Amino acid sequence: MNIEELPIDIAIIGGGLSGLAAALEIVDTNKEVNVAVFEARERVGGRTCSMPIGPKNVRFDIGGQWVGTNQHYIMDLAKRFEVETVPQRYEGRVVSIFLFSFFFFLFLFHFFCIIFSSSSSFS
Repeated sequence: MNIEELPIDIAIIGGGLSGLAAALEIVDTNKEVNVAVFEARERVGGRTCSMPIGPKNVRFDIGGQWVGTNQHYIMDLAKRFEVETVPQRYEGRVVSIFLFSFFFFLFLFHFFCIIFSSSSSFS
């Protein structure tokens, strides 16, 4: 079946958190409505993204990382879809700005590796 044959009542452009939340609200409100979410990327989630880095493929957040407990709608969605959350620690000492710089450097290094490896020539 191609896209022209699909019975779509509502089309949502963008599969980021807002688009997915809108689709969910519409379907929860009216189960008879056919909703399609169109996303240009090969994944949904928008700016919320993590990527593997290093030889052990440790996940590194490159998008939205923090959700406050006062963000009730997002916390409810996380519970509904069984998304694991980790409490933010506020006590303790500041480790170092170096740690942030190191991870930022790793991110940039990985980012440029992806860009340069996808390019076939540099003329």
